[in-house]
Amino acid sequence: MNHIQYSSGVTCLRWLPVRHDPTGMQVLMGYDDGVVRLYGIETEEGGIGGAGGGAGGLAGNIFRLTKALNVKFRLVLAQKPHSRAVRGIVVAEEKPLVATLGDDDAIFFFTFSATTSGISLTPTR
Repeated sequence: MNHIQYSSGVTCLRWLPVRHDPTGMQVLMGYDDGVVRLYGIETEEGGIGGAGGGAGGLAGNIFRLTKALNVKFRLVLAQKPHSRAVRGIVVAEEKPLVATLGDDDAIFFFTFSATTSGISLTPTR
């Protein structure tokens, strides 16, 4: 299994719901430095979150990840909404909304959408 490493540690993560990512192969991660990163995950079988992927949705892809010998994380986007560590990420099941909570006592809301160039997170007002 592969890994990713940054100078700041991962504080939380959230898989995108299958309703928003039918591949089940994309995950949002929050970090100590206030950054939120979205990764697409690929295995030696192919599937990259955000660019296709296999059948089986989230449960099927988690099973596939646990059996895969070679897993790669592809950074899709990174944003730094918080000035301190991100402590929580919530993704709405029915609507394309993401909320992040940080040690800076702030909550940020984003809408996300799939575009031809990938997924974008847009701060809401």
